[in-house]
Amino acid sequence: AGATHRFWLTVRVPDDAKPGLYEGSVTVTDDRGEKASLPVCLRVLPIELKSDPAKIFGMYYHHPLVKWQRASDEASKEHWLRRADLEHADMVEHGMRNIVISAWCPEPKADGTIEADWMLLEKTLELCRKHGFTGPYAAHINASGIYRKYVARSWGSHCADAEIPPPEYARDLTVMARFLESERKKHDWPEFLYYPIDEPGRHPKSVELTRITLEAIRAAGAPTYVTAAPEQEAFEPLRPFASVWCTQPFLPDRETVLADMAARDVQYWCYPNKSCGENDHTTVTGGRMTYGFGFWRSGFVALIPWIYSSDVSDPMNYLTGAAMDFLVRHEPDGTPMPVAIWESYREGYDDYRYVYTLEQLIAEARKSGNVKAVAAADEAERQLRFIWDGINVLPRYQYDDLWPAGDFDAYRWLVAEQIMALGAAMQP
Repeated sequence: AGATHRFWLTVRVPDDAKPGLYEGSVTVTDDRGEKASLPVCLRVLPIELKSDPAKIFGMYYHHPLVKWQRASDEASKEHWLRRADLEHADMVEHGMRNIVISAWCPEPKADGTIEADWMLLEKTLELCRKHGFTGPYAAHINASGIYRKYVARSWGSHCADAEIPPPEYARDLTVMARFLESERKKHDWPEFLYYPIDEPGRHPKSVELTRITLEAIRAAGAPTYVTAAPEQEAFEPLRPFASVWCTQPFLPDRETVLADMAARDVQYWCYPNKSCGENDHTTVTGGRMTYGFGFWRSGFVALIPWIYSSDVSDPMNYLTGAAMDFLVRHEPDGTPMPVAIWESYREGYDDYRYVYTLEQLIAEARKSGNVKAVAAADEAERQLRFIWDGINVLPRYQYDDLWPAGDFDAYRWLVAEQIMALGAAMQP
């Protein structure tokens, strides 16, 4: 008595549901049989939302198939297969259709040949295809194994212990990248973005090792993926060899990003760690802004945060480990258990879909030559500009300088009204 408890209800609207208001109630029953009924009102709109095919919504991911491969009994194997399938379906429900994968193979032998076992990679891509995931995929590769072969030790966390390797390192890495590309084409796999080093440090040896690494991969005609901050001067030597800059904040700014992507073959991706479950101070509005209106305003191509799920200790108790668990929790049978910040990603993804749907309708109306539709498109553009100008552009959307929670729904409703008005104006 006197306590507050939150229940999360996910509503799935049938495709054939008629537009309008639907009213009902939700009944909560406690273990003594006492009940409380709460009124619920839902509005179904006559809108079919579209998703922007030019944008990638993905996740860093500890893949259950790794544990499936290592499991020694059938019950465990079945558990990890089921969990992987459920997690992919859960990502799709939240708009995510891309993950970081591994294309690991041993370093080249003395004669330059490589022997690879692709069972895990093939299984991973099969599951991605089943759930409609799309590339390109950032793919970890075994650059560190080649480095250890020639330097006889690890380069350390974020290349903290990096040394400049001999030329044979770059030679073998080019051989490996060329082999991976040939295997990818032979097996008809999607495009891979080769990801050799995670978050290299800014000290000179780290930067130079990363530059050598990226250049060696590019020498094989393969694209590269680097998690470094392009606006920082220390990483400038990497610029000619980075096919994808993946950076934590929305930096550089929109104008710089769009100009660079227009001028050369490069993409800007964002892994917004400061707006995900890794940080227990991130607000739900911060997650929603990152995935919706903020992403729309940023000019970036992709969002791919760390990480779908990572268990530190008891996932039901933040106080039992050195850090909190994030992002998605699980039932004992492996069924994903959402948390509020994860649901905020879905809200942001849907915000973006409303905006994109309206943008497509505006373009369609202008092509139609229909005077009434063009006038409606002018008004819709004016309203979109009003929202655009109201966004306080930030590198990270965490908790400060965000819209009040209610404003998100108000802006979404404004966009929805314009979609419906423009749709009506385009009717013959």
